[in-house]
Amino acid sequence: KVTVSVLYWRSIGSQSISHHIGAMRIVPTVLLLLCGMSAVALACSCINPGDTGSARAQYALENFDFVFLANVGDIADTGSVDANNVVRNATLTITDIFKAPASAALSVGATLATSTDLTCCLCGYNVSAAQHLISIYRAAEGPPYSLSSCSVNCAVGSSTWCSDTVAALQPPSQKTSPATHSFMYAVPGAVTMLLMLAAVFYTA
Repeated sequence: KVTVSVLYWRSIGSQSISHHIGAMRIVPTVLLLLCGMSAVALACSCINPGDTGSARAQYALENFDFVFLANVGDIADTGSVDANNVVRNATLTITDIFKAPASAALSVGATLATSTDLTCCLCGYNVSAAQHLISIYRAAEGPPYSLSSCSVNCAVGSSTWCSDTVAALQPPSQKTSPATHSFMYAVPGAVTMLLMLAAVFYTA
C-alpha cells in the first residue's frame, strides 16, 4: 500500500510539476503580449478636442503655437511600408493664419517644411495633396515640423468636423450671419416689388 501510494504521488506530483513549469513558461509570454498590446493602445491615445466646431477652435487656439490653413505639396516619402518606418516629407504653403507667434514671422504665402514619422502607433498625421487645417504644438520644434494626428489637423472639405472647425476659426468680419443672409435675399425682392408697383402706376 505504501509503495502504491508513493508511486501514485510521484506520478501525480510529476504531472503537477510539469504543468506548473509549463504555466511558468506561458505566463511571461502572455504578460509580454498584454504589455505590448497595452502599449500600442496607449501610444496614440489623444485628448478629445471638442464635440463642436467652436470647442475645437478654442482648443486649438489655446493649446498650439501655430494654427493655419495651408496647401500641401512636394510630398515625398522615405522608408518602407513593409518595414513600418515611413517618413512623409511635405511642404505647406500658408493660405490663412489663425494663430502664430510674432517671432515666427509667419505670413500668407510662406512655406513650412514638415517631416512626419508615420510608423505605427506614433500618431503621425498623414497629409495629402490638398488644403489642410494645421495646428502645431510648439513653433520652436521646427522646421521641419512633425505633424500629429492628436492635433487639430484635417483636410478641408473632407468632413463637417473639419468645415465646422474652420468656420469657427474665421474672424467675425469673414462670417455671414443668418440675419445678413436674410437681408441680402430680402433687399433684391423688395426692390423688384417696388419697380413693379412703379411700372403699374406709370402705365395707369
